[in-house]
Amino acid sequence: MTVEDWLGKDNKLGIDIWSKKYQFNNETFDKWLDRVSGGNKHIRRLIVEKKFLFGGRILSNRGLDKLGMKMTLSNCYVISPPEDNIESIFECASNLARTYSYGGGCGVDLSNLAPRGSKVNNTAKQTSGAVSFMDLYSTVTGLIGQNGRRK
Repeated sequence: MTVEDWLGKDNKLGIDIWSKKYQFNNETFDKWLDRVSGGNKHIRRLIVEKKFLFGGRILSNRGLDKLGMKMTLSNCYVISPPEDNIESIFECASNLARTYSYGGGCGVDLSNLAPRGSKVNNTAKQTSGAVSFMDLYSTVTGLIGQNGRRK
C-alpha cells in the first residue's frame, strides 16, 4: 500500500503533511505502518481501515527510539511554573528546552512572577516583570526548532 492509496491520490495536502511530518527518512508507507503500529497487526489494520489513528507525536516518533533517537510520544507537557526568583525562572527555561528538544510542547504559567517595577533585593532594584521572562521563554522555544513546528 502507498500513502496515495490510503489518502487518495488527489489528496495532495494530506500526502504532503504525511511526508513532511510523519514519514522518517523516506520510509515507505508500509514501513511507516509497521513502525507506527509497533508490529501489531490489529492496530496496523485499524490504521489502514481509518478506524483508529494515533496522535501526531506518535505518528511521527513511535519506533524511532529503536534507532537511538531521543524523542517523545506526547504532544504537550505540564511543567512546574517558575517561582519568583532567578534560579527558578531559568530552571523553567531549561525544562522547556529539554522538553522541546524531544519534540514536546509546553505552556508556562507566569502568575507567580512579580509585575514590572516590583522591588527586588539585588542591584537591579526592581524586576523587569513577567513579560520580559515571557520573551525569554519565547526565545528558548524559537531556539529549539521542534522539527519545523516553530520558526
